[in-house]
Amino acid sequence: TCALPISVVIGEKAWLCEGCTIMLGVNIGDGAIVGAKAFVTSNIPPNTMVSGNPSKVVDEDVLWKY
Repeated sequence: TCALPISVVIGEKAWLCEGCTIMLGVNIGDGAIVGAKAFVTSNIPPNTMVSGNPSKVVDEDVLWKY
């Protein structure tokens, strides 16, 4: 059998803070924010802020200007 490579998908305008760890197979939605030193093991919906180890949703419907 041929195994497909597992990758991380990071959406547009997503913000990954310093020292965060994203596990293989995780999708990070557009405009999502991952807090500093967060350990992400599951998918993050668009415009959601997560933080912690393991990461938990801190806020939803987050919109930020750049």
